Amino acid sequence: MKKAWLSVLSLLILGVAGCGAVTSIEVNSVPEGADVFLDDSITGQKTNCVLEDVSPGEHTVRLVLEGYALWEEVVIVGAGEVVSMDAELTDALLWRYESEKEISSSPAIGADGTIYFGAGPYLYALAPDGSLKWQYKADGNVESTPAIAADGTVYFGSDDKFTTGDGHFYALSAAGTLKWKLDEIDGWVVSSPAIGSDGTIYVGAFSDSLYAFSPDGNLKWGYRTGSYITSSAAIAPNGAIGFGSQDKFIYALTPNGELKWKYATEGKIVSSPAIGSDGTIYVGSLDGYLYALTSGGELKWSYQSAAIESSPAIGSDGTIYFGSLDGCLYALAPSGSLRWSYQTGDRISSSPAIASDGTIYVGSWDSYVYALSPEGTLKWKYQISAKVRFSPAIDTDGTLYVGADFLYAIAGHSDGLALTPWPKFAHDNQNTGRAR
Repeated sequence: MKKAWLSVLSLLILGVAGCGAVTSIEVNSVPEGADVFLDDSITGQKTNCVLEDVSPGEHTVRLVLEGYALWEEVVIVGAGEVVSMDAELTDALLWRYESEKEISSSPAIGADGTIYFGAGPYLYALAPDGSLKWQYKADGNVESTPAIAADGTVYFGSDDKFTTGDGHFYALSAAGTLKWKLDEIDGWVVSSPAIGSDGTIYVGAFSDSLYAFSPDGNLKWGYRTGSYITSSAAIAPNGAIGFGSQDKFIYALTPNGELKWKYATEGKIVSSPAIGSDGTIYVGSLDGYLYALTSGGELKWSYQSAAIESSPAIGSDGTIYFGSLDGCLYALAPSGSLRWSYQTGDRISSSPAIASDGTIYVGSWDSYVYALSPEGTLKWKYQISAKVRFSPAIDTDGTLYVGADFLYAIAGHSDGLALTPWPKFAHDNQNTGRAR
């Protein structure tokens, strides 16, 4: 499905450039009807068509047709030339995997390309071609997004909401065998683990506590807040751990589990923090504000939208991207001013992910996955058959993995995840939640 062919034929009109010739690009595609973009601007034409009065020089032609992979090529047009471009569009869907239950977490991608995700009571591991490597049955639903350590260990939590009401925390080998399991956590574990540079694992629970475990499963400490913790932790370069609680506070702890500071908002916090290159902590609240706090816990600014469940991502220029339950994806300058917003058809709880070419991917409850340019214009969108509640991951070949009723592998057009201060939920494809 990923094969594509391009034929470029330059035809010199009237033999001599400038003798009344019109510089043009003829654009054809199979199937027809694709929107044609020239140098990131939509032309208003659909294939098959001719773009006339094009200035001589280098141009980028992009074709967008819903359900098909984005097609893009660079062409050089001389004065008085007509350049013919022929594109065979391919299905954007590379594959999809049907699990026994609906997907219940965002995916993680291992160093070898294995994709890990939760669905019902199972943690799944798929090969990059979508085939099943293994599945592990937990004692409760796996709503905790997995995190992968440097040695390949996969950490995740579960909840047993219909029986004991307790949670469990697991460490599996890359082959899917159990290394250890903790049964003594009091409350469901739906928060996703973060992994420190020394291998310490930090995870929140419905026991109102954030826990720190050593890589061998021993409890190092627990810090109790005033309510449930569903926010996932973010680890600063100095080892400080930031997270939110449903008691409406944003917390920062030392690596030893001592309180550095806490900041009060007006709403519960389910969003997970992102950390900027200067140490600024960005986190959303159900009070409708995105907060920017210094590493010392002082407010730099806040921006009001609607209730925020989405976790922020940070672009290479410091732009902060986040979704809101008003259905908009917002892009803010580091100063907190609005750069742009893009309206989708329903709420956004998915966190955005930024590709190496600057494309921002985000899912919406309107069942679409959106690809936006850094300027906030739509590059393409792809409709799946369910609400997109979870956050996407971008593999090194540009493939986009999105969980909903199935796990979808969608063709991207980049060289993988962007190298920015915080390009996605939990920072990286292994979901370590650790700033570099």
